[in-house]
Amino acid sequence: MPARLLLIALLAAGGLVFVVPDRALACSCAPSPPFEKAVKEADAVFAGAVASSEQVSGVETEVVAPTYGEFVYTFNVDEVVSGEVGATVEVHAYSSSAACGIQFRGGDRYVVFAYERRGDLETNLCSRTERINETVTFGGSAPAGGPGAETSTGAETGSDPLPVLVGAAAVLGVGVLLVLVRSLRAGR
Repeated sequence: MPARLLLIALLAAGGLVFVVPDRALACSCAPSPPFEKAVKEADAVFAGAVASSEQVSGVETEVVAPTYGEFVYTFNVDEVVSGEVGATVEVHAYSSSAACGIQFRGGDRYVVFAYERRGDLETNLCSRTERINETVTFGGSAPAGGPGAETSTGAETGSDPLPVLVGAAAVLGVGVLLVLVRSLRAGR
């Protein structure tokens, strides 16, 4: 009887894989404040192009994501709105959007709202940081875009394969347990 209860519990747990959403979003941002208020709250606000990036923590894997962890991005600054920022500046950011991280694309220009953390500048998905493009321009004031303007941060998004892999492993585990239970019963 205990084996039957265990089997039912495992089947129920394995069945949950099919009712759990394919993606959980842990990052929840409050609405962005007006541009002027956001500038006052940030330690540095500037516009610049991504010159380079270096991963400083985390793992490099193709299973979860191409890169996961903390990065240091070097920007060539072409306009400073506030804060003490030189011609180049390093900004830390986490890559996982689930952790409110943001990934910058090399060569692209951004308006960056950075905050001091342990002596370093850091930004995240919830700041007003955004990529500057043809429809979102920057000239020392709020980025301006027309109706339907793209305000993408440039963060790489998409379906995370980890839940699918965990679900497949759970189903496989339940299948192996079923085979083992049947073979034990047949051996009696």
